[in-house]
Amino acid sequence: MYSSIFEERMEGTHAMVAVCVGNELHEIGMRMVADFFEMDGWDTFFIGSNLPVSEIIKELKLNSVDLLAISLTTAMQLDDVQQII
Repeated sequence: MYSSIFEERMEGTHAMVAVCVGNELHEIGMRMVADFFEMDGWDTFFIGSNLPVSEIIKELKLNSVDLLAISLTTAMQLDDVQQII
């Protein structure tokens, strides 16, 4: 189904970056969120999990986005979310 929902970015389309915070390895939920946004007409960039904050910032600078979606599993990862924000 990916080939039918992922097309080239159209002018005026909203865009989002989706990421799993810190050492989070459970990425299927955030992948699904990004896919639903894509099916709703958003241009999505799922950049994965277990990334350093510097890589997330680099991706945000590379792509002009309207939304940053951050996924976490436990309250212990809230510090990682705060660091990204």
